[in-house]
Amino acid sequence: VSPSIPVRFAAISHLAEFVGSSLSELQLCCLALQESGFMGSHDRTPINKQAAGSVSKRYGKWHTFLAKDPQLSETIHREGKEGLRIFGYEPERLLADEHMQSKSGFQCSAEQHSEACGVNKR
Repeated sequence: VSPSIPVRFAAISHLAEFVGSSLSELQLCCLALQESGFMGSHDRTPINKQAAGSVSKRYGKWHTFLAKDPQLSETIHREGKEGLRIFGYEPERLLADEHMQSKSGFQCSAEQHSEACGVNKR
């Protein structure tokens, strides 16, 4: 998770658009302002070696489901491809513009929105 509020807001906004979320831009900003916790990592450093085991128990089960259902696999991969396009993994589009604002121009910042979101400024 990026420590940058604008980057987090841009990612959350794009994800919200992708899934059709009804949350307002302020609500999405409030999510970006929340403290994040360690959710695991793919490397096996001493710091996260123990956490890695719990992460593998939570994630990765989809491989088994897709192997058993080719039609589901095709659907998931098609949606995933669209998600990659939306999130800027295709060359023609970046995740967000240089100012990390939403399509409407809303910019999320701790200075402007912490009080409205009920969080402490970082």
